[in-house]
Order: sequence, then C-alpha cells, then structure tokens
Amino acid sequence: MPEFMPAARPRQSRPVLFDLFFQKKQPSVRALPRDGRQPSPPDTHPRYARRPVPFRTAGCRPSALPPTRIEGKSGRQPYTKRMRQLFRLDAGRGSRDAAAFAWEPRGNYLAAGGEPGLVHIYDRHGDHVAEITGETTAPVKALAWDRDGDCLAIMQDREPTISLWDSQMKTVTKLDTALKDPSFFCWSKTSSQLVVGNKNGNILVYDRRTRKKVSVLGKHPKKITCGCWSAQTNKLALGSDDRTLTLSNESGDTLEQTELKHAPIDMQFATQKRDAASDDSETHLSINMGGKSLLLYDLKEPDNPLELAFSSKYGSIIAHTWFGDGLMLLGFSDGYVVVISTSMREIGQEQYSGQFHKKRLDSIAYSPALNYAAVAGDGGIKLVDLSTFKDLKKETVTDLDGSIAKVEWSPDGHVLCASTKRGQVATYLARMPLVHGACGDTVAYLSSLREITLVKSGTPEDDQNVIIPVGLEPSYLAVGPKHVGVGMNNAALFYDISTKEEVHKEEYNGRVSQMSISESHCAVLSGGRVTLHAIDGSRRRTFPDRDSGDDMGDKVTALALTKDVLVYGTKSGMVHFFAINPEGPLPGVELRHERAILKIVPNVKGTRFIVVDTSKNAYVYAPTTSDLTPIPSFPRDFTSVIWEVIDRHVFIVSSPSELHTYAYAPQTVRGAVVAKLGAVDVSETGGVTMRPKASPLHPQGLVPVCSHDGTITCQTSGGTLTKIQCPLYEHRDDDDATPELHFCQNLALLRLKDAWNAAIDINKRPYWLALSGKAMDVLDVNMAIRVYRQLGDAGMVLGLERIKPFEDTNLLAGHILLLFQDYDAAQDLFLASTQPLHALDMRRDLLHWEQALKLAHSLDPSQVPAISCSYAQQLEFKGEYDPALRAFESAKKAIDRAYQRRVEEKEEDLEGDMMRKKCLCGVARCTLHLGDLRKGMTYLREADDKILYRDCAKILEDMNQHSEAAGLYEDAEHWEKAAAIYIKKLDFSRCASVMPKVTLPKLHAQYAKACEASERFQEAVQAYENAHDLDSVVRLHLNQLNTPERGFDIVRRTQSSDGARLVAKFCQDHGDFKGAIEFLLMAKGTEEAFELAKLHNQVEKYTEVLGDSIRADDALNVAQHYEKINEPGLAGKYYALCNDYGRALKLFIKCGEKEVHAAIDIVGKARNDALTHTLIDFLMGEPDGVPKDPNYIYRLYIALGNYPQAAKTAVIIAKQEQELGNYAQAHAILHETIVKLREQKVHVPQALRHPFVLLHSYVLAGKLARRGEQDLAARMLLRVAKSISKFPAHVVPILTSVVVACTKAGLKQSAHEYALQLMKPEYRSKIDAKFKRKIEAIIRKAQDLDEIAEPTSKCPVSSQQIPITSLECPTTQEELPMCVVTGRHVEKEDLCVCPNSRMPALRSHYLQYIKTEGAAARTRAIANEAKGGEPVKGQLEVLDPVCGKPVMASELTLMAPEEVDAFLKEWAK
Repeated sequence: MPEFMPAARPRQSRPVLFDLFFQKKQPSVRALPRDGRQPSPPDTHPRYARRPVPFRTAGCRPSALPPTRIEGKSGRQPYTKRMRQLFRLDAGRGSRDAAAFAWEPRGNYLAAGGEPGLVHIYDRHGDHVAEITGETTAPVKALAWDRDGDCLAIMQDREPTISLWDSQMKTVTKLDTALKDPSFFCWSKTSSQLVVGNKNGNILVYDRRTRKKVSVLGKHPKKITCGCWSAQTNKLALGSDDRTLTLSNESGDTLEQTELKHAPIDMQFATQKRDAASDDSETHLSINMGGKSLLLYDLKEPDNPLELAFSSKYGSIIAHTWFGDGLMLLGFSDGYVVVISTSMREIGQEQYSGQFHKKRLDSIAYSPALNYAAVAGDGGIKLVDLSTFKDLKKETVTDLDGSIAKVEWSPDGHVLCASTKRGQVATYLARMPLVHGACGDTVAYLSSLREITLVKSGTPEDDQNVIIPVGLEPSYLAVGPKHVGVGMNNAALFYDISTKEEVHKEEYNGRVSQMSISESHCAVLSGGRVTLHAIDGSRRRTFPDRDSGDDMGDKVTALALTKDVLVYGTKSGMVHFFAINPEGPLPGVELRHERAILKIVPNVKGTRFIVVDTSKNAYVYAPTTSDLTPIPSFPRDFTSVIWEVIDRHVFIVSSPSELHTYAYAPQTVRGAVVAKLGAVDVSETGGVTMRPKASPLHPQGLVPVCSHDGTITCQTSGGTLTKIQCPLYEHRDDDDATPELHFCQNLALLRLKDAWNAAIDINKRPYWLALSGKAMDVLDVNMAIRVYRQLGDAGMVLGLERIKPFEDTNLLAGHILLLFQDYDAAQDLFLASTQPLHALDMRRDLLHWEQALKLAHSLDPSQVPAISCSYAQQLEFKGEYDPALRAFESAKKAIDRAYQRRVEEKEEDLEGDMMRKKCLCGVARCTLHLGDLRKGMTYLREADDKILYRDCAKILEDMNQHSEAAGLYEDAEHWEKAAAIYIKKLDFSRCASVMPKVTLPKLHAQYAKACEASERFQEAVQAYENAHDLDSVVRLHLNQLNTPERGFDIVRRTQSSDGARLVAKFCQDHGDFKGAIEFLLMAKGTEEAFELAKLHNQVEKYTEVLGDSIRADDALNVAQHYEKINEPGLAGKYYALCNDYGRALKLFIKCGEKEVHAAIDIVGKARNDALTHTLIDFLMGEPDGVPKDPNYIYRLYIALGNYPQAAKTAVIIAKQEQELGNYAQAHAILHETIVKLREQKVHVPQALRHPFVLLHSYVLAGKLARRGEQDLAARMLLRVAKSISKFPAHVVPILTSVVVACTKAGLKQSAHEYALQLMKPEYRSKIDAKFKRKIEAIIRKAQDLDEIAEPTSKCPVSSQQIPITSLECPTTQEELPMCVVTGRHVEKEDLCVCPNSRMPALRSHYLQYIKTEGAAARTRAIANEAKGGEPVKGQLEVLDPVCGKPVMASELTLMAPEEVDAFLKEWAK
C-alpha cells in the first residue's frame, strides 16, 4: 500500500507564539530521530520534551511583533483555499542579509541559518528541533542536505571549512576544503559525494561514505558560480565567470568543456519533451546565461547547443525550472512569467506569457503536487495555476517584511517557504494534507492540522458531525465503529468517538504505512509486519508469527481488519486470514497468489475482499467459497477502492481523472462475476448490452472516500469534503429521468426490484425480456418467474417452477444454462453439483451420445449399454459404420451377459430384450454396410424383424444386390419396393404375385407400361385402373381391345379432358359426329365442337350438351347461327343467354304467342322500361290487333316484381276462369300469387285470399267426401253455397251437392234450406233427374229439421272456442289461416306448413290425410295390377291437396311456439 506523503506536524489545540532568534549560546546540536522519522509530539516523547528557547543573541533585538503561527477556524467550517501561514522567523532589527534555508528531502524539517553562524532545525510548524553551531560566527551563506537527509552541509561566508551535521549521530564534522572563499557546493543526487567550488575556479569532490577527497585545481580560471549533478549518470556540470561550461565525471575529471556567450548563473539537468516511444532519460542541460538568454545544451549532440532569447520587455532571466512533459517555466526581472515548450517541433515556442508583478520579480518555484508556481516579486508571493495560467488572487502572500530573496516548496509540494532580504523566513500551507478514512457511512478526515472531523455520508446536514482535536498532525488515520486512530511515523493516538477523549497511545517498530480499526481492535502495518492489538493496547500480537510457523522472511504488504478477522497479504502473494475471537487462523481459508499483494479492501460486512497485486490486477475474494473473481479493466493508475454502503455488491475504483463502477454478482450461472458498469442498451429482442465506460472525475484531484447509495463523498485537493453523484445512480436524483434510464441503471446495479417497477412503467416486451434474462443470470428464479408470468409465457414459468426448489447453486445454474442452450457450461455445473447425474440425463435427452457415454462410464455404468446402443445408432446414421459396429457389438455383449443371467434366473426384462434386439439389428445393418453379406444375413435372420428386413433390403439395393433386396422387401411386407425391383427387372411372374398387395399408383403405372410394352393389354388395363390412369385405359379400349363403348363410359364417368379428346377423335374418325361433339365439349374444345356441329347440322346436340352452363360467347355464336337459319325462337333464347335482351325480345315477339313466356322472362330479367312497353304493346294486340291471354299480363307483372298489380290481375283472371267454370285454373293462379306475395313479404289482400278459400273449400269437399268425412265435406260446400254467385256456371250442381252432402251429414235444416232454393223456377228444370225426387222429398218432410251442432276449437288468435270451420276471429275480426287439408281454422298446438304449397295445415290431420291417401293409392295399384295393367309412375305417391305434388310425412314439422307466433303475426299483416 503506498504511504501517505510526510505531513506537517500538527499544532497544539491552544495558540502558541514563537519568538525565535539566532542565538550564540545553546547546546551545539540536537539529534533527529533515527531513520529520518519525525519526533513524537511534544509532551509524549521523553527525549523531545518541549524546552524554552532563549529570547536574544548578541547583537540582535526582538522584533516588534512576535512570530505567530496562523490558526484556522473551527473544524466545522471547511478549509478554504487561502494560503495559511504556519510560522514565521524574524531576524533582529537592522538585519540586511537574507537568511539561508533548505528543506530536508522528506519535507519533515527545515534548516535555517543566519548571521551569528548558527543553524536551527525546525519541524513544519516552527517547533525548534535542533541547533547547530558553525565553525565561526560568520554568516551562513548556504545550506544543503544530502539525498537521504542524513547530513546537512553548512557553508559560511569566506570560511574554507564546511560543517557537516550528522542528524543521526548528533555530531558535526569539519570538512577542510583548503579552498579559499568557497562560492558553491552541491550534493550528488545518486551518491554520498559533495562538490565544493571557490572563487578561484578550484573544486573539491568529497565522498562522505569513504571520506575520500579529490581536489581539482584550475578547473576554471574564475569563480565557480553554479553547478548541478545528473540524477542518472552522476555527471557534474559546472559554470564559471569565465563563460565556460564543464562536464566532469564523479571524480572531477573533465569530460567536455564548452564556451558560453555569457557567464552562467544557474543550470539544471532535464528531459526534453518526448514522444510516446522515448524514455525518461536526461537529454539536456538548461543554462541561464547571465539572465541574457537561455542555452539548451544537448547532452547527445554537445556541438549543437540551442540558445533561446526572449523579448526585451520581459527583462532579464531571474530563474527557470522544468515541469510537466518537457515544459519550462521562466521568471523575468520585469515581473513576467513565460512558459515555453522544448518539443523539437515547437522548441522555444511560448505557450504562455503574463506579467504578475509590476516592478520586479525576485524568485519562482514550482510544486508538482499542486501544479502551482509561486512567483515572488514586488507584489508579494502569487500562486499561478499552471493548468489554466490563472493568478489565484486569494492565495497571494503580502505579509512579509522587505523584498523576497528566495521561495521554495517543500518536497511534498504542500508547504511554501520564503526568505526576505532582511533575514525573515516564513512558511505557508498551500494545501491541507489529504488524510482520510471511512468505516461504513462514517467518514473521518483531517479538517485542520490537528483536528479530525467525522461525517455521516448518508446525512445531508452537518449537524451530526463530530470534531475531535488530536495531539499531533496525522499523516494517516483510521476509523472504526467506535474509535478513530491517528498517527505520524511510528506513533499513534486513539480516540473514543462518543467522548472525543484520548483512550490510548501506541508506538510501533518502524514507520506505519497502514492502519485499520474494528470495533475492538486495531491492526497496523509497519516495517513489513502487522501488529494486532486491542484498542486499549492489550492482547498484542505480531504477524508473521514465528511461534505459529509463519515465514518470517515474507514481508507484509497490505492488511484489512473486519469485526472478526484480520487479513493481511505478503510480498510472496500469500493472503492470510486470522480470526480475532477466538484467536487463530481461519481453518481452510488461505489465498495463494502469484504476485505480491498491494491492497486489500473489505466490504462493509467483511464477507468479501478486493485484492490488488503489484501488477495492478485486482480480484474479489470470497473466503466462504474460496472464489477468486478477477475484476475486468481494472485501472492501472487507481488511487482508491471503496465499497458501496447500501448496494453492498457495488464498488467504485477511482483513478486521478476517472471513476470506474463495478458490480459483483456472487451467484450467476457462470459463478461469481465482476462486471464493469456503463451504459446499458436493450435490443428489440430483449438482449442486454453493457458498454463499460469510466466516467470523468470532475474536478480532477478528488479522492473518493465513501459511497452511500450512489452519493460519493470525496476529499478535494484542498482537504475539504465534497459529494458527487455516481453516474450509474443519476436516475435517483434526476426528476426528469426516463423510465428507460431507471430500468437500465437499476438493471446494471442488480437492483432487480427497482428495475421491475421501471419495467411496469415502460411495459414493453424487450424490457421484460431483458429483466428476465438478468434475473436468470443472477439465479433470481422468483423474479424470472414473476416476469414470465407478466409476459404470459406459461412454458418458461412451468420450467422455472420445476427448478425453483433446487438449493444447490450449481444445479440451479446448470438448469438455467440448459434453458439458454449452453450445454457445455451446464454440464460443468451439473458435475460440480450434488447431483451430477443431471449432466448424464441432459446429454441423453439432447441425444449427445458420445458425451453421454463418457459420463455414464464414471457416473452410472449400468446405463452404458443403452447409451452405447444409442451412440452406435447415431454413428450409423452419420455413415461411420465401422465404429458403429464396434459400439453395437460392445453394447450387445454387455446386454448378452445380463440376458444370460435373466434366462438362468427366469426373469423378464422387456426393456432389456428390446435393447438386445436393437443391438442385433444394428450389428446386422452395419455388417451389411461393410460388405459381409453372409454374416449380415445370419444376424438378420436371427433378429427376424420386419423393419430390419426393410432396412437391410435398402442396403442391399444400394449395393446392387437386387434379387436379395426384393426378397427381403417381401419378407418385410414392403410390397411397393419389391414390386419396383421386379418391374425394373421385368420379372412379370414374381411381380404378378406382388402387385395385388401394392397400393402405390405410381408402381401400378410402371407395371402397366411394362405390360403394354410386352403386349399384355388386359393386364395393362387392370394395372392402369389400379394406377388410376383411366386415360390410358380408354386409350387401350379404343385402340387395342376394340371395346370403345367401355372407353366412352369411362370418359363420361371421369369427365377427363384428355380422355374426352381421345374419344372425340375416335368418334370423328368413325363418323359419329354427335359423339365427337359431346366429347369435344367435355374436353373444353368449344370452338372446335361448334364448327363440327355447324358443319354436320348438329347444333342442337351442341347446345344440348352445353345446357345452361353455356358461356356468353358460345351462346352468341349459337344465337347468330339460329338467326341465320331463320329459327327466331331458338335465336332469341341464346341471345337472352348472352344478355342481349333487346334482340331476344324482338325475335320472341316475331314468334307470336309461341314464345310469349320466354319474352316475359326476358323482360323480367332486363327490367328495362322500353322492353317492358314493347312487350305490353304486343300483349295488348297493337302489332296484329289481337289481344293476348290476360294470364300473360299477370306473368309479366310477376316477372317484373310488381306484386300488388300482379295480385289484382290474378284476381281478375281467377274471377273470369271461375265464371267460366275453370275452377282448377282459378285455384292455381290464386295459390301461386299468394305464395309469391308471401315470399316477397308483400301483404296478401282479402280480395285474393277469399276467392282462394272458396275455391279450395270446393276442392276439399270432394276429397273429404271420398275419405268419409261427410260433416266436413258438407260444411265446405255450405261455405261455397253462401257465395254461390261466384260460381255462375255450376249453380244447380253445386246446390244439389250441398243438399246431398248436408243430408248425409245430418244437417237437415241446411239441406231443407238449399232444397227450397233449388225448387225456384230458374233452377228446378236444371236439376239432375236422379236427385230431383230426393230433393222434393226433403221439402215435403220438413217437420224434423234439427241439425247436429258444429264442433268447436280454440281460436289461434283469441284462444276462444269457435266453430272449427269459422275463419274469423270473434275478438279481432281478423281472418284466420285455413288448414289446406281440412278447411278448418288452424290451431296453435297443431300447426305446420305444407312443404310444397307453403300453406298452413293441421299436422295431425295432414298425417292422417297422407295415411289415408297412401292406402287408397296402394289399393288402386293392386287393382290395376290385378287387371294386368302396367305400373304407373308415381302411382303410390301421395299428392298434397293444393299443388298436387308428392308429399311425405317426414317432411311435416310441427312449428315451435315462437314460430307459430311469428307466423300468425305475419299472416295478420
């Protein structure tokens, strides 16, 4: 773990004033602690207890204002950017010399010297640590620390002796240089050598380690003014007033010498700006030549130095320094600061220039840590941010007395030291040291130099902050649940967070590089070892532990401490886990890694650890499962690693400019997985694509300390805390965030419940699929089931419900991968589970027999035979017969052994027997495939399996063993294949025995062709018939067998076009033109048939065959033909068929009354007024003066759909017919009209209904009388007699029939009444002689005239009892429907409709009518047969009483009640 930079020593909690003067009489030295460590804080270390500093020295007076250390305000307010003065050292009044000072290389101490020849050592806060007395009282001219900070060299004015102060040995060594007036000295950066030069140009090279001195006289003829050592080659560069530059080796021998334009005053080794492929080696020496210009001396090409001159307005060059990537910062006397590039493409080009002081510039210094430049001049000390070149005005220092001689940053770049020309020295803190720690959501940080603030990162307010003053300036700290520990170097203090009191002090062996605190213990890494102790210092233990057998030579490099476990990593790559209570190593938990461990970071619960090695590879380690999961794309320049407090599977890694967010999934289908997070894309198919990407860390320099629900608490470069939002959590604080963003980020963070809520808002299938995929990936089966229920995928729900009970993670993951068809990974997981047989079951179900066989040998040998058999079948299918045969034989041998045992023990195993048969069949097939026919047939016969016969027959057929193959096909009852082979070989004898069993028409066709080719025509006909090739049958009947009539019958039956053409040609060849026309039309050869018909005067046959299906074009041809031969009737018929109604009507009228009906039909179809008027004119007799039958007018109205007018016409016609005595014609036309009107839902008028009732009653009277129903017959005649005037042609016969019928029915009164009417003079003479006497007798016997009362039944409308022949409702006065069988009114419970006449009837009476009439018809037929007469067609049929058409009892259906109501309602209309 990298150490913190050495920090400034903390101030006391109370103000401390310093009044330090250079004094003469004090102890000569005070030693620093060994190993360069800072001393323990005052009052805590016995060797460095605070003692007072004397007030004055000889010749010096106290300053008017005592030196002060500037304190910050309370830690409640964050530290601002304003420069804070740490301490100031004032010289006595009247001092005119600048004080010399030098920072110790580690930045812990500052050496300062002045006029009395004394040098004082101070810590970073101004506490006096040591005092060194020089050789004389001459002013201290220069100070220099060696590279390790172990020795301080002191140069006094005009003194040849250099004082060397050993900070470890507490001694001062006098180095006699023998050089008069030393003017320069400098320590080597790579060795213990010190070079000293004087005004005469002589030098001395002194090696402090070997105490060897090397004097070089005359190195330069004049004063040595400047020089420096190379940090890489240890070469020495010197400049002199003689305007020369020398490069020497470490012994002072001159290697190169170069003349300069001006005397050098400063020089530095540096690296020119380079490209990506170059290294970091020093390339140049930059030389300030008397402030006039700057020389870039190329170390590789010394003959080509480059001199850079600048604008005269800048003034002379005061100082320069290199920074960044080959950039150079220059300060000029007139207050300007210039930045130039040293890149070869832009060398010397100014990147920036600006004036920061108006009058002068005194000194510049650069801080790499802050990227700041300190620019001293007449305006004080200004800080310039070199990333923006802005003057940080709030940071300007203006409180120094006099002009500034020198400014210099501490090695860590945080503290700036400045000296004035009046001897004043002051230090300023530019940035608070970055010291922080975290425990859970508690963050502790250095809020002031000696003050720790604890903040709850999860709370928005600062009211809960805890401020703890501490007794030192910590360079490290650690925080636990109850305590906070701070320390510096090897010392540590522990404080109780609740009481803010110090509870323990502790010192460790060596510098502390890491500290970690739990609830009760502290672990410290120092000197390569870990010290574990209770917070109060008890129960101390050190690791590695010799008593425990640890490798004592293995250095500890990182540690972590949780509530129960100490974890530490070593240089050898070992990570040890040590239980705290009870103490002892955790059994079975140890991590061996190939590289040294750099960092260990536990999560909040201490259950998982991030382990980073020295190669910057990182892993998540779970001790409970020993899973070591690599972290992908771990940044090589990482600065911190923190676990998220709320989302405990999320952690964040920071680098100087970026944040990297990761999610750790401990359980996935592929084990534990760490994923780098970024933008998430959801495809249309539900696929999820993660685009891992680091997010910029703004502003740069932030150090993340703690993450709480995506809010990251960071320490800024200024030491304060700030909060930033992790980009993956931006949906939580953005009110405008879309549901898609909520979904994607929650899915990435594995917040599946939150992703579910977002998916509800989106409600799109791709997002549901994405959520289900992620849920199954992380083994959240419940969530996956929930999503698939939402999608309505019952199959997936059932599948997941089946595997949900599995507690074994590997088993569950394997089944999920099986759903995703990743079979190899699923197998690995099954084998690693507690039920490895699932792997074997999976391979068997997938038919992966080779893998299944390998698994079976190790998991379940009992399954090997079955799997071997299946594997062999697969190999056989792939054509690998040799390995398939071996597999079948292997399986058969294993099965045979078990089979033999079962036979001996008389056990049954149907499955084993079936498997044995499979193997036997496989052996037979593979043997045949490999060419061993004899052996294969042996196995074949042993198996005796029809399917095997067929398979082997196919094999033999492919091998051209046709005879054997055909035989096997017959054995397999595969008649088609056997027949095909016999046909191919023309083996008719064997084929004849097989063909009756063949059902495949194609084979019959092949056989038929073979027979035909061999002139076996009868067999060919039979075969063609079996092949359903009737055209070929027809061909043979016509051409070969001389039986054309059979061919004709076949074609008429099949309507085959090809066959019809064959027959048509045959008929034409034989002069049968009618037949030729018939069959040509059947073959759709209409034009050819018509031409043939015209040629041979057979057009009638042509039209007869076509019938009503004739096409319009064909009808037109026929019409034109008939018109041409003067057949207008026929021509009109066919013109009508082609819709030329005008032409057709003209031709029909030309025919006269012969085609009137056809003309009426044409007009009805055409619905053309002109045609209608033309026909009406014809019917009225306009062309010839002869009016036509009125019945034609009626038919015309019907055809035109003018039903009301047709009804009126029908009434007129019926009346005329009735008056003429043509009652049947009148009855028929009235019935037809009524039916037409009802079909068209047109009202049937009473004028139409009443005549029909009278006429039908008259018809029924005779039928009823013949059936013996005298009462009803009489009442029908009475109904007619009441309207006798409607029957003028038959008044007397009708009345006579009434009298006779009434007499028979016992209706004496009615008989007497109509008898009297007949005796009227106008009728008496017309009475039939045979009835005249009876009628006169009825009149004479008029004493007893009582009549039988007429039966009653319910009215179908009012339900009142009315006479059965009454046709009027007594309530509504509406006409009632009449039964066409009896003449009675209908009854609702017995209503049906005659299927022929569509008139109402009483079903029971209709059935009786059919029965009676049927019996009578049979009697007549028997009588006719007895007389020897021929049977008459339809003589046994029963005709309905209205139309006279046949009717059957099965056709009569009783109406349902709702149908009856609808019928009566329609009738009433």
